[in-house]
Amino acid sequence: MERLTPYIFWRHSDSFLSAAEKVLEPQDVSEKSFKPLDDNAIVAYYLVGHSIELSLKSYLYAKNYNKNKLRKKFGHDLSKLLQECKKRKIGREVKIKKNEAAAIDLLSVTYKSKKFEYLEYGSYSFPEYEFIFKVAKALSNGLARYAMNPPGTYKGNA
Repeated sequence: MERLTPYIFWRHSDSFLSAAEKVLEPQDVSEKSFKPLDDNAIVAYYLVGHSIELSLKSYLYAKNYNKNKLRKKFGHDLSKLLQECKKRKIGREVKIKKNEAAAIDLLSVTYKSKKFEYLEYGSYSFPEYEFIFKVAKALSNGLARYAMNPPGTYKGNA
């Protein structure tokens, strides 16, 4: 029997998001301002990405996906996780707009390749930090109640 619960996934998701905010606090900035990425920004992006991954996995875990299925089928691919969550009606818990889904997809490219962890020379494309942080926060807030009280009979063995 697995000891994980949707709430544990969600709680860790929220912790990573909290850490991201401490590393790099989101600012309200104009579109014309430019902030160069430093080491803190890379760490903050990783933490936000991990928060999104765990939020989405929390939702799927509540839908009876077990950790092995989550690992094998989705790995760290935020885009695949989001698509599966949409199929499983995540919109009933938290609305994800097209531009928010696009931001998750963009972040997924760098996140799933582990480039936030193992930096390589080259160009990177990812969403504006303040925006993706807000998306992660909306996911965390929107799934909190669901993770604590998943509907139906939770088994965690699909």
